[in-house]
Order: sequence, then C-alpha cells, then structure tokens
Amino acid sequence: MFIFSPRPGTAAADYEDEFVDDAVIKERFARLQTIQDAASLARNRALIGSVQEVISEGQSKKNFSVATTRARNGKLVHVHGRHPVGEKLMVEIDVAGHHHLGGVPV
Repeated sequence: MFIFSPRPGTAAADYEDEFVDDAVIKERFARLQTIQDAASLARNRALIGSVQEVISEGQSKKNFSVATTRARNGKLVHVHGRHPVGEKLMVEIDVAGHHHLGGVPV
C-alpha cells in the first residue's frame, strides 16, 4: 500500500487544490494499515503447522542464526540454521507474523 502522490505532467497533478488534507490522508492510511495487518496475520497464522517448500536467499542480515527464504507463494520465511543461497528445503511453519513466517527444516 502507498499514499498517493501526483506525478508532474499527469492529469491528477492538475487537481492538487482538490486533494484531501494531509492529516485526513494519514489517519485513513493508518486505519487501512491496521486492517491489512490483521488480515495478513490471520492468513499467516493459518499456515502454522503446514509444510512449505522454500528456497534460501542466504543468511538473514539481522539475525545470523536464521536464513531468509521464500516459499512458492512469495512469502518470506525465516528458517533456523545456515542455508546457502539457492538451497531448496521443506520447512514446517511454526511462527507467523504480520509480514513473515518462521519455520524449521523437516
């Protein structure tokens, strides 16, 4: 999601005087973000206990004890252990966050 910003030379840029007030935009965006976070968390929690095929993107830059991987659906999955770039593995999902999953190799 993103907040609209007009691009110079587009039709929308000509209506700048009709734009919604910045405070209203920020409040609406915050409400939408809250709704989206709840929906994402619910979808991710539904995957706990499932086994997913992932491919490693290498060790996490923030936590070297886990590898950053991607499931077939594009979801980010943090996997315990060291897994080199390109390694494919099956992972049981045991953690769900708003924007990621966590798992252990099976």
